[in-house]
Amino acid sequence: DLRDHGASTVEDGRYAGGMEEYRDVMGAVDWLLDRDVPPARVGLLGTSLGAATAIIAAGVDERISAVWEDSGYSALERRIAEELEQDGRPTILAPAATLIARVISGDDLASHTVMRETENLAGRHLFVTHGEEDASTYVSHAHDLLAQARASGVLVDEWIVPAAGHGAAMFQHPHEYETRLGAFFEQAFG
Repeated sequence: DLRDHGASTVEDGRYAGGMEEYRDVMGAVDWLLDRDVPPARVGLLGTSLGAATAIIAAGVDERISAVWEDSGYSALERRIAEELEQDGRPTILAPAATLIARVISGDDLASHTVMRETENLAGRHLFVTHGEEDASTYVSHAHDLLAQARASGVLVDEWIVPAAGHGAAMFQHPHEYETRLGAFFEQAFG
């Protein structure tokens, strides 16, 4: 689990959109490498916030050779605006989130962006999967991420899953999910 999630340490009880959480992922990468796992065999799987966090970590750390991204966002401020809209709140508040996060918890939500870190994955493997009917993080995030990855020379594969909601592909299509996941990492790891 990432900080402030599940059974992990509760730092401040707030998520930082991957801007802090990616360091937890890098700690796991350090742990693997300390046990002689070669970087060419280090891959990440992330869902939702974990997907964005995995891309940020891989963009910062070249020791990560592949990322499986499921239902993540491509732009945090846009995702915040969508969440505000989904909750019936004014989306004009979204730009203030960066300032509010800095004041309340010291989190710099602009320190990394998923799109910018995707550029840093050039030559590495990325799989983007997303439910076509995701009512939380809209599938348009996946399309934007795919376009950025292709423009940046990332070795990218995709699976946009019809009739699937947020992070639901693995539950609605477990056998196909497992097959695609295994094939992706086999190809990425050689």
